[in-house]
Amino acid sequence: MLELQLNVDKCKELAIDIKRFRQSFVPMLINDEYLDYVTEVKILGLNFSNNLWWNDHISDVIKKAYKRLYFLILLKQASVPSDDILNFYCTY
Repeated sequence: MLELQLNVDKCKELAIDIKRFRQSFVPMLINDEYLDYVTEVKILGLNFSNNLWWNDHISDVIKKAYKRLYFLILLKQASVPSDDILNFYCTY
C-alpha cells in the first residue's frame, strides 16, 4: 500500500472564509511542523485568495495583456509588416 508523504517545506495552508466576521483557524500540524499560512496562492495560473475574490487574478491578466499590447504598439510604430506583427503575437 502506498503512503503519501508531504514535504512540509513546500506545502502551504490557505484557509478560505467567506463570512463577514472572520474566524481564526488552528494551524495545520504535519510531522510535528506547522504549515505556512498564506492569504493567496497561484495554482495552474489562477490566483486564489482566502476570500475568493478575483481581484488579484484579474489584475495579473490585465498586466500581461498590457505588456503584450505594448510590444505590438512598438512594432506598429516601427512600421513592421502586419504579417511579422501577427507572427510575433502568435509566438509571444
